[in-house]
Amino acid sequence: EYDHFWTTERINAAKVNNLSKDDVFILASIVDKEASHYDEMDIIAGLYLNRLKHNWPLAADPTILYALKKEHGEITRRVRNKHIQKTKHSPYNTYHQKGLPPLPICIPSFQALESVLYPKKHNYMYMCARTDNSEYHHFSITHSEHKKYAKTFHRWLDSRKIY
Repeated sequence: EYDHFWTTERINAAKVNNLSKDDVFILASIVDKEASHYDEMDIIAGLYLNRLKHNWPLAADPTILYALKKEHGEITRRVRNKHIQKTKHSPYNTYHQKGLPPLPICIPSFQALESVLYPKKHNYMYMCARTDNSEYHHFSITHSEHKKYAKTFHRWLDSRKIY
């Protein structure tokens, strides 16, 4: 299946995004864990690719959740600064380590793989979950806009006692 997946078109799409085959699977695994909806995956993939192009850390919460479970046996519903610090030296901590982690954090879905190969082109650099229980995200270009969404989201989590 792996060999059948890698058509010439897909190999070329990976190259356009400066990704190896392994990179595609690693990034798709993060997109898969970040997105609850297929129709948002290409936007999220584009956002992470924007961060990589600008040499930013990915700052992907799913990688922190993965590192917490893999290295500390912990499971949490909310990534907090203490979790980011606890996993600071993990190669899966995409807040402290630039670039992609060494391996995928899950087996990515076909939709996530396609979203990484054919991402939505935009200028988004930030995302924050919405407070409407839809599991969709607000996307932002600027940090100041993102901070407004994040403040609202953190208040919403606190009100639901998700610590």
